[in-house]
Amino acid sequence: MNPVEMYIFEKALAHYGPEEQIKMLYEEMAELQLAVCKHGRGADNLDNIAEEIADVGIMLDQMRLLFNVEARSRDIRDDKVARLAERMDNA
Repeated sequence: MNPVEMYIFEKALAHYGPEEQIKMLYEEMAELQLAVCKHGRGADNLDNIAEEIADVGIMLDQMRLLFNVEARSRDIRDDKVARLAERMDNA
């Protein structure tokens, strides 16, 4: 996350409070789930899916800051991607 985003997300966490931003994460994840489900039923809603992915990503970045796990999260993600790549190479 770039420094400008970090500043904005920290400001949002301070303004709305951690509890409200956690609730917002739940809401955004539910909206993404709903959009993907609608697509699975035949809806032409790729713009909505893209928007909801962006919203969830923003909230996840705020959670990384809130829980101070940005570096740890990045390292775990790298490990998981490497394991996935290994499984794909062996498939």
